[in-house]
Amino acid sequence: MASHLRFKSLLLLFVALSPFAQAEEVQFTLFHTNDIHSHFRAEKDARRLGGTARLKTLIDRERSQTSASLLLDGGDFSEGSIYHLHNFGEDALRMMGHLGYDAVVLGNHDWLNGPEVLWNVLASASRPSAELAMAPPIISANISRDRIPTAVSGLLPPYLIKTLELPNGGTWRIGIVGLSTYQFIYDEYFKPVKIESPIDALQRVLPLLRDQTDWIILLSHNGVQQDRALLQRFPEIAGAISAHDHQRLAQPERVTRDGAPDAFIVEAGCWGRELGKLRLTVERATKALRWNYELLPVNEEIAENPATAQWIRRIEGQLERRLGQVFSQEVARTSFSIDHADTESLAANVVADSIRAGTGADLALEYSAFIYGKLDEGVITSADVLHMMPGIFQTDTGQAWTTHLVPMTGRNLRGIFTALFAHRQLLKSLGILGASGIEVEYEPRWSSSAEQDVSVIHQIRVQGLPLENTRVYRLAVSGGMLRTLQWISQLFPGLVPVQQAQNTGLESWRLVVRYLSGKRNSAGEISPAQLTQGDRFRIRGADLVSYRREVQFTRSREGTLEVRGSLRNVGTLPWIASDETQPGTLAVTATLPSGAVVIRRIEIPRILRSNEVWEWTVSFPVERDLMAPTLVALELQNVADALQWNNRWNVWTR
Repeated sequence: MASHLRFKSLLLLFVALSPFAQAEEVQFTLFHTNDIHSHFRAEKDARRLGGTARLKTLIDRERSQTSASLLLDGGDFSEGSIYHLHNFGEDALRMMGHLGYDAVVLGNHDWLNGPEVLWNVLASASRPSAELAMAPPIISANISRDRIPTAVSGLLPPYLIKTLELPNGGTWRIGIVGLSTYQFIYDEYFKPVKIESPIDALQRVLPLLRDQTDWIILLSHNGVQQDRALLQRFPEIAGAISAHDHQRLAQPERVTRDGAPDAFIVEAGCWGRELGKLRLTVERATKALRWNYELLPVNEEIAENPATAQWIRRIEGQLERRLGQVFSQEVARTSFSIDHADTESLAANVVADSIRAGTGADLALEYSAFIYGKLDEGVITSADVLHMMPGIFQTDTGQAWTTHLVPMTGRNLRGIFTALFAHRQLLKSLGILGASGIEVEYEPRWSSSAEQDVSVIHQIRVQGLPLENTRVYRLAVSGGMLRTLQWISQLFPGLVPVQQAQNTGLESWRLVVRYLSGKRNSAGEISPAQLTQGDRFRIRGADLVSYRREVQFTRSREGTLEVRGSLRNVGTLPWIASDETQPGTLAVTATLPSGAVVIRRIEIPRILRSNEVWEWTVSFPVERDLMAPTLVALELQNVADALQWNNRWNVWTR
């Protein structure tokens, strides 16, 4: 009996020490990115984040130090920058293969040039090349398979199963399900292919994976909100690598579920600024998770991979053979960023001003969602302008979106603005709209119920004159705004005569280059005063705002960062403090390179008249490297009359 027990104990010890034993816990790492949009170069702002040549170095270093890992991308790898225009996504796909991605999901921007272009790109990028890497696996479970050509269908599977060899012995089979963007506004671009409901797709796919995998995750281009709902509905899914809404989650969102282990959602912002690193420990029996997470910045401390950098330079040379010397052609210089930081988008206003000036139209509108990027302070090149607004390049004409002229009666214009200003959420997000040649004065009348919100349009002026209902005005719009008007005309037949739109053939980005070039002084500079905000949509009341373009920074060798700016009342009536005991304040917060946070609060004058400007100055200590980026944030406190204010915005400076 004793010998039998000794034999059994030795047998159990042998099994436990055997390399074939399955450990109770599984440890591995998921690296992830999303929404790179062919941003091959680093950004030009104070942080200088991004750049695929740096990303390659970082990925190679991190994966060499990790025994079991996957590298995944949440989609929108292609359309969205100047680099996409070379071959409409083939460079982006081969770049993903070069970086070593194990799987990439198809995002909405990856099909905006239409299905035929996508099929050709997938087929071409999947062929071997003597110089370039092949595309990684591209997956999507919720696109209609019957509309995909047979030759391409195998290049776009619904899911992928990856088997990891674990450092503590055994294997771990991971099922990765791809979910493409399920939003009807993108259906038009992908016809006749249909995007199916993620719920229907998962109900079809998950039964196929249960017996083939140990663990299932989503690679989803649908945004955090929808992914959260999917994880709560399908408890067998352990987590989601999210994308589409460009959220930067500093830590994974924990999704709690009744009767199932908690799940995770991660997302790494956009444009390859950071690489997500999720170190996971999973209990085999219960699938319970523990994790350690960090977002690794792709910054200047990381050297560029030479082969990747050379590849990018070659692409730039090929683009210049088509577009001219866009990477070296200087348009202007600024001491501020032309971006979407404020509720009234400066970038959208500049585009609207440009297309109105370039066509001689009476007024212009631009939808800022189609302005993908920004123009950072410093030297602006023609490539920077096209990089800011590259969509959507037309493969048949060889042009980016062109400017159109739409004849609009004053009555039609009034109807459009009445609809736009009718609801609180639309009103709060007027940054979606840039305007030129038009001034709208309105009065918000908000109720306790958002469904009963109204706004009264008091006055509309075109080029300084009252709007005439029967007069026909020439409205200039970019190709993206024309698509928006076409959508509005479907909802409200007869409101917008889009069928009468005339294509000028003038690319909108080239009109912006021309406009900004004409604004520069003899030194080639554009001052903040030459590009205006706050004079296009005005409240009949008080409205306080501080525009980011007017905030200036000065660093001294003595150890201070001086921040200067202004607060202005862009409403039509004076602002008067309503509470004597709690005066309004402007809080200026600096997050220093060490992580220390310093706050300066300034009391706002109790009265600011319409169009009055109050200037302010604060200073902060400078730590260590004078060139290290510092985050400065502005926030209004105890101030209700600030419709144009985004509550809080921030800017990086050096």
